[in-house]
Amino acid sequence: MTRSLVLVAPLAIALGAGCGGHTAKYKIDDFALAAVPVPDKQPIFDAQNEVTVARSEKEKVDADLEKTSQEIKLAKAERGQAGLEVDKTKVEAKMAETAKDAARAQQVAELRRIADLGKKAADAKVDMLEARHDLQRAAGNQADARWDAAVSRVELEKAKIAAARGITPSKDFDPTKFSSDYAERMRHYDEKRIDVDRKREKYDRAQSTYGSAQQEFEMARLPRQPPSQ
Repeated sequence: MTRSLVLVAPLAIALGAGCGGHTAKYKIDDFALAAVPVPDKQPIFDAQNEVTVARSEKEKVDADLEKTSQEIKLAKAERGQAGLEVDKTKVEAKMAETAKDAARAQQVAELRRIADLGKKAADAKVDMLEARHDLQRAAGNQADARWDAAVSRVELEKAKIAAARGITPSKDFDPTKFSSDYAERMRHYDEKRIDVDRKREKYDRAQSTYGSAQQEFEMARLPRQPPSQ
């Protein structure tokens, strides 16, 4: 395979990646730049690499989202079971009270304390996973914005080369339109990036809360050592 074909192939892949909603507002037909030496088109290929990266990023986020969705379903089931354990100890406490069984009442009180901690940990786990899901959705929006900016940059690099060589791809060719569109998309990307940072802070807090609650629950379930003589 010649160097020319090697360099042109990524561009063709990139144009295909623009399908599905990720397309540039202004475009330049590749044939308009056919006479430009391949090495001089390197900025276009560099921009196209960003499209590939953004697309891969989006695919990964989508996969992570699906995984977290499944984890949330399981965590909610665990939360339901933890709630049943709390209800069970309430019934046992009532029975011990009716039977005036002080020893059993004391045992049940400890079981109730542990069950409450388990429910608290289960609630915190669901909250943590939902916060992660929100973060991943924000990351997906950021990846979409990055993808949109990337396909716009490819066309901007084409426009720069055309303008520098005095090539007029179309009657209404205006390089400033390409620059403006790219700048607008980058502003949108920055907004999504800021949203991701905010969501990450919330997720970090939820993760810390869950970690503390789970640790407290696990400590409570440990067998108590008899008091030393």
